[in-house]
Amino acid sequence: MKQPPSFRDVNDAFNDGSFLMRTDEELISYLHMLSIEPNYNPQLQHLAIIRAQTINDLLMKRHIEKLDKQSTKTQHWFMVLAVASLIASLIDITKGWIF
Repeated sequence: MKQPPSFRDVNDAFNDGSFLMRTDEELISYLHMLSIEPNYNPQLQHLAIIRAQTINDLLMKRHIEKLDKQSTKTQHWFMVLAVASLIASLIDITKGWIF
């Protein structure tokens, strides 16, 4: 089982920007650590809050991008079905004219 991240791990990830490349599971573990780690220094408390908000924003952005991809795929299928329905209707209408 993987060790939960420490404050130092989160700090290092934010300092070098590597938190942007972390998986959603790793980011959630960072959030968990930031929410349960006791901070008695007010400056560190504010830093933890800002980092937690940043992680939440990143996770939300990724979720919205995933939903957008799914929506686009569904929209393409509906357009294909609409065109197929139009073609079928046109064929049905022209059958009446020809015969």
